[in-house]
Amino acid sequence: MVKGLPRYDKSTKKGTPFSSIPSNFSKLWTTLTLMLLKEWLTKADGTVVALKDKTMRLTFYHTPDALWRLEKFLKDLGLEAEDDDQSIGDVEQMTPGRQVIIHVKHSRPMMARLCSPTSTRLVQQTNL
Repeated sequence: MVKGLPRYDKSTKKGTPFSSIPSNFSKLWTTLTLMLLKEWLTKADGTVVALKDKTMRLTFYHTPDALWRLEKFLKDLGLEAEDDDQSIGDVEQMTPGRQVIIHVKHSRPMMARLCSPTSTRLVQQTNL
């Protein structure tokens, strides 16, 4: 579920503009072993975070070659520009509360460093 408004910034090396959308997990549909899941949910101090409290930032770069990913994500959320005057940034502002199913790639030992989603699908629309 998208948990808040996007943050807009530029990459430090090349100055590429991007948006970062905060999201969290409501369900886990995976073959991930319980041991790996517990490892990922455990903080450095040993406390375990509930899955619903684990957050992930979805980062989308705003370049001609990469913008399609953000457009697809927004469409999968059930959002599209209503007219030509509405920017993609305007559409991003409507993301909080929306839900999708995402496939997250992970690799061990970098379990805590999740990559961006490879696919999304609309689960439920929630208008706030």
